[in-house]
Formats: sequence, structure tokens, C-alpha cells
Amino acid sequence: IRRPPRSTPSNSSAASDVYKRQGYIGGKLAEYYNQKGVQVRLLVQDETRLSNGLKEKCEIIRGDLTRPETLIDAVGGIETIVSAAGLLGYWGVPYKRLYEVNVQGVENLIRAAFDGGVRRMVHLSAGGVTGPAGLDPVDENFPPAP
Repeated sequence: IRRPPRSTPSNSSAASDVYKRQGYIGGKLAEYYNQKGVQVRLLVQDETRLSNGLKEKCEIIRGDLTRPETLIDAVGGIETIVSAAGLLGYWGVPYKRLYEVNVQGVENLIRAAFDGGVRRMVHLSAGGVTGPAGLDPVDENFPPAP
């Protein structure tokens, strides 16, 4: 999640923001936007999993997608959210937990964003929603088969 850009001319047209749930993609997005001079706010459950660079350069908000009350501070004053949040279906993760995070949790974030006046939101989904696709390219028209 990013607050409006710093008041420098080179950042005045920045249009992307980052939400990170301590994953690889969210971390890379946060690093990228930091390098571009964008103020990044990260929603995390466990700060110890963040690199020192992200801890120093980003605003850190502790929260959890499955607890809507923790999202209010995370979205306050935010222009745009890029959400890379999600739980992958590793062996042993119960379907109920996957649903709580990937469906209800993302819905909680969308509701908080709407209620908080966020103007834009992009949600990045895991490749696992398509199921096995082989070597063929996959786009938004590919039927989901998790």
C-alpha cells in the first residue's frame, strides 16, 4: 500500500502502490517502488520476515487480512493498493484456511479499501488458480481449475 507520492516532481505522477504480505512478489514490488522514490506502506503479520532495507524504507503496519479491524489503519490515506497477498496451497494447508485468506481475506481488504476511499486497487493472483496448464500460455479467459 502506498501513500500519495512524496512532493517531488519526479514522483508526482506515480500511480502504483504496494500491499505486501511478506511474500516474494510483494517484497520485490516494495523494493521496486522504493527505488523509484515512492512511499510504501506494508501490511505485515510478522515484521521479522522483512528485510532490513524494507524495514528502514517503508512504513510498516501490522495486520491480518482475516481480521478486518486491522485493515483500517493500513488503508487510511492510501491512493492505490497493489495486493500480492495470498496463501498458496502447500501440502497440509486445509481448504478452510485457504478460503479464509484467499477469498474472505481479500474481500476484507477490498471492503476496507472501499470504505477508506482508496481510488484504485490491483490484486495479483497466484498462478495456482488455473491448475495445471502445461506449457501453453494462460490469460484471463483460461477457465480456473485450482
